Formats: sequence, structure tokens, C-alpha cells
Amino acid sequence: EIFRKGIGLPGRVADNLFWMARYGERAENQCRFLRMVLEINTDQTGPSALQSTLTEILSEVSGSPGPDQNSEMLNFMLIRSADPGSMAHDLTALVQSGRRIRDRLSEDTRRVISGLEEIADFLRRDDMMEVSEVLFQIILLLTSLTGHLSENMSREASYFFPRMGRRLERALFLLRLIYSLSRSAPLDWWDFLDAILRINDIGITYRRRYRSRMDARSVLDILLFDRTNPRSLVFQVDEMYSMSEELPGVESADKSRERKLALELYSRVHLTEIDSFFAADGPLLPDRLMSFSLECQKLTFALSDAISDRYFQYQEKSQQMEDLGA
Repeated sequence: EIFRKGIGLPGRVADNLFWMARYGERAENQCRFLRMVLEINTDQTGPSALQSTLTEILSEVSGSPGPDQNSEMLNFMLIRSADPGSMAHDLTALVQSGRRIRDRLSEDTRRVISGLEEIADFLRRDDMMEVSEVLFQIILLLTSLTGHLSENMSREASYFFPRMGRRLERALFLLRLIYSLSRSAPLDWWDFLDAILRINDIGITYRRRYRSRMDARSVLDILLFDRTNPRSLVFQVDEMYSMSEELPGVESADKSRERKLALELYSRVHLTEIDSFFAADGPLLPDRLMSFSLECQKLTFALSDAISDRYFQYQEKSQQMEDLGA
């Protein structure tokens, strides 16, 4: 007899897959941010205004209540694994999630997670030497993990949870970043806008399109509404909406809560034009950008909660998720 369908997915496995991907995305975003800050630091004899601004935004985006001084803040973000908001904490949480579901992961995926565990241990030793190289290695390992989870998993119920977790987390990172920009950042500052593009790994594409031009409108557009940019907000929202129809138990006529929320978020983003954030004579309207960010964050968090409520019920028998339609 031939079998082409899974035998069931326990809620705890779905939960750990979901959060393993979220912690991985969270750590990668922080890694890219920290690398940018450190690059600026090596080019300066002392803390620059740009470095101070980026460090402050990093603290806000990560939700970390870290210290005020730049050097102390960077040290906090890197090595304080016991504190939520630090990169070391997120790497440790990723490793713990992976350990709980080792039997569901391929040998190569387990090796990647072991590599991340070694780096997390290195960070906890408070050894700040060769930090740039460590950040580079973390990004390589995290992108490798994403590739394994995306390309090497069977398209059964377990496949969708890390995908959804990663898209949710990347969307939240962008929305928090935009909120911070709208609240305090100088969006007419060329070096600052260039740093934001580089953090989001879209600087080369931007320069190819706009050459020497650098302004808030075009930068916000490529970050929020450019569907060809795989790190843009609209790309994440489109993916989440598509996956909301593929999650276990979602039939064509089933209007589940998570599908309704995904549709609401999709509509909110697609019905917004970049020009709505700017006055007729050109200046940015920070209040509108902030309102957009907060509304989309609220919907994204609600979507995450709806998925948790529906699928991550540990007391259910493992076959029940399969019975939902996986």
C-alpha cells in the first residue's frame, strides 16, 4: 500500500516548529542590525550620531529595556541570554525548540542547530572578540536553517508552521521598525536611510533602481509595498494570506478566524498607497505612518494568537490535526 499523507502532527510539534522559525527570524534580524551598528563603529573614532540612532531603534524594535550607553547596549544585545530581547536569548530559545522535536528534523537540520548552540555558548562566555565574524556565521547558519525547513520538508502539516512563523516575525520586525522611524528617526538623513536598506538586505536593488537618489518615499515603498522584494511587508502579507488557505483544516468554504484575520491584514496593506504617508507638498506625515504600523501590528499579533489557539493544544491526540485536513 502506498501512503502519501502524514499520520498526524501533535500540537507541541507544531508549536515548536512555529516558534523555532520565529526565533530564527528574530535572531537574524537582530544580527543584521548589530552588524550594521558595528560596521559604523569601526569607521568612527567614537560613537557617531548615526550609530546612536540605530542603537536606540534596535532597542525599540527588539523590545529590549537595555542600558542607555551604546557600548553597554551592544554588549547586552549580544550576550545576555537570560534577558528577552537579546540575540543570545533568541538563539538559545531556537535551540531549545529544536531539541524538543529532534525526531522531526533531518540530520542536516540538526547539525545546523548544533552549530547555533555552539555560537550561543560562545556569546554567553562574554567574549566580544571577533564579533563581526560571529555575526556573519550566525547569519549563514540561520539562512541555512531556513533553507532546510523550506526546501527539505514534506508538504504535510508540519511544513506550514515554520513558514508561517517566519513570515509573521519578519512582518512584525518591519512594522516595529517603521513605527520607530515614524516616531523619532530623521528620514531625510541619507546615511540613515542607506543603513536601513542595508539592514534589510535590499540596498543593491535600491541603488540599481534609483542610482544616487535617496529619499523617504522610495525607501519606504521598497520596504513596505514592493512585491518583488522578499523582505518587504507586502511580500510577507501575501505569503501569510496564501498560507492561511493551506493550513490544516482550512477548506475552501471554511472561514476560520486566522483566515479572516489574514484577509483583513492583506486588505489593509494592499489598499494603502505610499502617497498616503506624505503631504501634497512632499513632507512625510509621521502620524499616518505610525497609525498604519500599529494597525498592522495589531492584526499580525491577532493572527498569531488565532493560529496558537487553533493548533497548539497539547492535550489533543496527534491524529486530530491530520483529521482537520492536513
